[in-house]
Amino acid sequence: SVAQIEQAMREEHTAGLVLPAHTLKGESRQLGAEPLAKVAELIETTARFCVESHRFPDELVPNVVELRKLFSQTVEQFEKATNPLMTRNPSGGFGRKATNQSFGRI
Repeated sequence: SVAQIEQAMREEHTAGLVLPAHTLKGESRQLGAEPLAKVAELIETTARFCVESHRFPDELVPNVVELRKLFSQTVEQFEKATNPLMTRNPSGGFGRKATNQSFGRI
């Protein structure tokens, strides 16, 4: 989706920004990548407005550059979080002694 948005910007194809930005926004929100979703939403809404007003959204160039950076950071964080070789801190539960065992005792 990011590559499609970048290509639409290079080709000055305003309508070509809408669907990839919309798709990226939804996928980002499903993964909890809110900063990425917000930039994608800005690109989508601005592009929709520009399609209706028959102009190209030059003002989105910095946002598209930021989109690539946020996308790369999101992928990196996702890969770190899902890598089976990463050492993880136990989150509690099985295998750990329960804390506060004196609660409720008189």
